[in-house]
Amino acid sequence: MNEKDIRKQITKDISDGAIKSALYNQYKDKIDDKNLRNILASRPSYELWKKFKNSHVVLSLIWGFYLLFELIGIFELMIEFNVIQLISILLSIYITLSIWKFDGRFFLPGIVWFSVTIIRSFSELNSVFNSDIDYKAAFIFVVIYGSILALGIYLMVYIRKRVFYYMKWFKPILNDDGDIQYE
Repeated sequence: MNEKDIRKQITKDISDGAIKSALYNQYKDKIDDKNLRNILASRPSYELWKKFKNSHVVLSLIWGFYLLFELIGIFELMIEFNVIQLISILLSIYITLSIWKFDGRFFLPGIVWFSVTIIRSFSELNSVFNSDIDYKAAFIFVVIYGSILALGIYLMVYIRKRVFYYMKWFKPILNDDGDIQYE
C-alpha cells in the first residue's frame, strides 16, 4: 500500500466513523509519522463532520456559486489570453475542490482568496463608472456578490475555529512532544 492509497483509506475510515487515534496506531508503521499526522489533521472527525455538515454544505454551495462566476471568465480568457486570469481560475478550482472535500488545510487560503475577490470586485466598479454599463446595476450586483462571499468567509472562519481548532495559520500546531496535533 503506497501513501496515496493510505490517504484514501484513512479518509474513507474517518467517513465511516473511525477514531483518529486508532487510525494513527493502525498506520504509524506503514507511513512516515509526519505525513500520517498531516493526513489526520486535515480531516475532521466523524462527530465533527456530522455536527458541521450543514454549514459545510452551505459553504460548498457558496464556493460553487463563486466558481460559476470564475468560469464565466473563461470566455473572456478565450478572447484575450491572460496568464494571471488563467492561474486565478486554476487556483479557484483547486481551492474549491479542497473545500468541498472538507480539507482543513484550505480554509485559511479560502478566506484570503474570498477577501481578495471582494476587494477586486469593488475595484472593478471604477472601470464600470467610466463605461456605458449601468453603474447602479453593477453596484447592486457587486454588493450582493460581496455579501455572499462575506458569508462564505464567516462560515470558513466559523468551521475553522470549531472543527480545525488545532490548525494555526497554514499548519497544525505541535503537541507537547513536538509532534503534529491532529485532534
